[in-house]
Amino acid sequence: MGAETSHANDETRWAVGSSTPSDERKSHDAEPITEWRWPMHATIGDPAAMDKPPQTALCVIKFDCYIDTIGVFFPMSKLPPEDWARLRTLYGASPHKYRNRKKGYMLVFFQCPQPALLREIERLIRRHCGNIYRLDIGCDARIDPFMTAEEQFMFLKEHMLLIKRSAQRIVEIENKNGTTGYYWIINAHINGAPRDICLYFDKYSKLDPYNIVAHIDFRLRGYWISKLTDLEHLNPSALMLRHIRFVEFDREKCLRRLFRKVMKEAESLPEATRIIAHIKRYGQTDFVQRIYDKHRITLHTNNDLVRLPRRLTWGAQRRKVIEKTLGKEINALGIGDCIWGGH
Repeated sequence: MGAETSHANDETRWAVGSSTPSDERKSHDAEPITEWRWPMHATIGDPAAMDKPPQTALCVIKFDCYIDTIGVFFPMSKLPPEDWARLRTLYGASPHKYRNRKKGYMLVFFQCPQPALLREIERLIRRHCGNIYRLDIGCDARIDPFMTAEEQFMFLKEHMLLIKRSAQRIVEIENKNGTTGYYWIINAHINGAPRDICLYFDKYSKLDPYNIVAHIDFRLRGYWISKLTDLEHLNPSALMLRHIRFVEFDREKCLRRLFRKVMKEAESLPEATRIIAHIKRYGQTDFVQRIYDKHRITLHTNNDLVRLPRRLTWGAQRRKVIEKTLGKEINALGIGDCIWGGH
């Protein structure tokens, strides 16, 4: 990762989800955590509960990151014709927009913007006092001869945590094209949650449309990004690791320990059997996030399990079908949720 690492000690024991704002819309008044400097290696939970330090996983997944979606707020219902024409020219199409003439604002969304378009967006933001409302960072796992896309997907499920997240189920969404996506925040697009993760592996890459890859969509809204500048030189690794941790985790060992505890505490064998069957069926135990939500196990952060780049990759191709779905989010939100104190 190129950054110095620190050993887990008393100063680097962060309890994920403890006394922190949730990712629901009510949390936007809380102070952001962008000033925190998270270590590359840390302990999540109570170190005293660990029998011995875990072994570092051998697998490393490398990613290429790009800007998947950017949403821009302008405090006017219509941009000047010359500005709009330039945006259309650089984008290669008419971007998806929503105008509220009564309240006097508009939202404009772009899929897979390229550097020239980002520079023009930043110029218009300065000129018209706008801000960035939404930013989606797409992360495509590189093709690995030793791991299939599905195996990479399973590895991410077992090792990726969204920190400062309120305990809740991970939502499985069946897309119209038959693919399945997993969302870390329930109804994030409707409630305007400030952060969300979407994970899937059964779509073609926007960077390499001939290959299906494991993919992370990291989505930020509102105050986290309203003041971002110089998106062309954005460091995706630094931005994402403020919110996401990759942890060392042995799922099978953890479940064996959990089931032994259930057997010990249950009043009878049939009761223990019912509890274990319920956990297996409804506990979403293939996600380390859900096991941590329910049982607050001790986890050791090791962001070296993956390789997130410090620079964005350009040349991603947008899917026009996706643009049509953005209107659902736009129509569900009002001006207050779109700018979140940005003005």
